[in-house]
Amino acid sequence: MIRLIDLLKEFEYGNQLFADTKDEYLVNVEFLDDLISKPEPNTEDEKKLLKALSDYFSEGVVKSIDVNILKKLLQLKPKFPKILDPKKSRNAGYAYRGTTIGIDTLLKAIDNGKLLQQSRYIFVIDDPKITIQSKGSTGYLSFSVEMVDAEVFAVRNMAGDRYKNLLKQKLFPITAEISSKNPNLLFNPEFVRVLSGYDEEETLLIDTKYTPDAIILTDPYQILKKLDNEDFPVDPVYYELKKRLEAVGM
Repeated sequence: MIRLIDLLKEFEYGNQLFADTKDEYLVNVEFLDDLISKPEPNTEDEKKLLKALSDYFSEGVVKSIDVNILKKLLQLKPKFPKILDPKKSRNAGYAYRGTTIGIDTLLKAIDNGKLLQQSRYIFVIDDPKITIQSKGSTGYLSFSVEMVDAEVFAVRNMAGDRYKNLLKQKLFPITAEISSKNPNLLFNPEFVRVLSGYDEEETLLIDTKYTPDAIILTDPYQILKKLDNEDFPVDPVYYELKKRLEAVGM
């Protein structure tokens, strides 16, 4: 893990935050012009932090950073909203995360909330009233303000024989939706694009748990239509899920 212990004492950032258009870690400098009022040289602290952020958001580099420095940035969010607040994104509204949850938890979400079929392949559980706890140890979670980016996770986990592991672990792939107004969300995705060559509209939730406003199920029948084909016991709750979805089917 990248440690920035020296930054945790007193983070010096000048008049603006990350406003040096000549910094070596900025990939798409042209996007920075809309996020700062005028350029200024970065401090040594800013340079160190930009390197850590660049390493995190760049593919193939160590994907972790000290959560304490992210919490420090979270305190600066009201002062530099164009850089740090996802509400300033052109896609502001919601943030999405592809993940898996227990099949029992998914049924509880349906019991608590309102299950709707949005299209032939998309079901939505509004206001599920559940809390999702991450098993990771970084202290923060990646979200995207583009739902399709998060949906890829769910679709990928159902491809080929991957779904079998989900059935054995009693899990189901979902896309969780939270409001971009969540106070623990950090980074305008437009700033993340300045640091990365990948257009993934990413933002971070500085927390390990969250209560989604909605849960999206993308083409759940990719799994549910195969329940009777397995040579191992399948939890009956999967059949109950299938029954619930069919009840609201178009």
